[in-house]
Amino acid sequence: MDIEILKIASDTKNHKVLHKCTHKAKQKNSMCGDEMEVSVKVGKDQILDFGYQCKSCIFCQASVSVLSNFSINNNISNIDKAIIFFETFFQNEDVKIPKEYKKFESSNVGAHIDGPPFIALLINDRPGLQVVAAEGQWIDAPVTCRTAPGNYDVPVIPGSVIVNTGGTLMHLSEGRYSATLHRVNTTLIPEGETRVSMPYFLLPKMEGDLVPFGKSEADSVGAGGYESGRDRGANASVNRMGTFPQVTRRWWTDEYAELRLKQRDEVEAETQAALKLAKERGERFKNQSDQGV
Repeated sequence: MDIEILKIASDTKNHKVLHKCTHKAKQKNSMCGDEMEVSVKVGKDQILDFGYQCKSCIFCQASVSVLSNFSINNNISNIDKAIIFFETFFQNEDVKIPKEYKKFESSNVGAHIDGPPFIALLINDRPGLQVVAAEGQWIDAPVTCRTAPGNYDVPVIPGSVIVNTGGTLMHLSEGRYSATLHRVNTTLIPEGETRVSMPYFLLPKMEGDLVPFGKSEADSVGAGGYESGRDRGANASVNRMGTFPQVTRRWWTDEYAELRLKQRDEVEAETQAALKLAKERGERFKNQSDQGV
């Protein structure tokens, strides 16, 4: 998560109970369990005040903070235009983002690799998980168990387990095993249904450096984008700090910013390395196929 998200989520001036409201709504996200209650006071086609309460992750907190600041003293017609834009944006990747929303633009879109050597997905009961294949294209991962009737456009293999390789194995094998670049495409989850997954992460000790197999010491920067001498416990610290944005902003703003920037560079290097290795592997397979090997 970016430091900008932390700053936005920590802007809680509109986190309040609006007693004299004209409109009120409460929703719970069936996918992640986040709860949000919003109340607004409308007068003369304008939102005069906006209050919210939430039990949610930092991204949901940041989103409602942005929404509240955008809405107060704004015309209903402008709110309607914003709703239409975002509905269109999430349905069409080619939609251009207006200047006023540019600061929140991101190239990540949920795609990432995981750090541990292996990640076993013991349960994956709905479509949505996608991985980058050797050709550099997104493909659908199978559903491993059925918890509801219906037909899916992805393979269903009951009793199976999905195993992804992670950044640690990519480094230890010096790129022989690339990390699995993956994402969750929520548009593939059937409407009205909830996706449940249960991952198991196999984590190495945080102490010491990661030395590739067969070597006595780590390279400065290996094929997997891993830089030797990295403080691997810093990544866990960043994730924990991001879970409690208000506490972090009060006590550890500078420390979080420094660690987050370092983590972002490390994650970017490893993700690019994984994508590069996947494309190279795809080229080798293609050449072998063309040669009849």
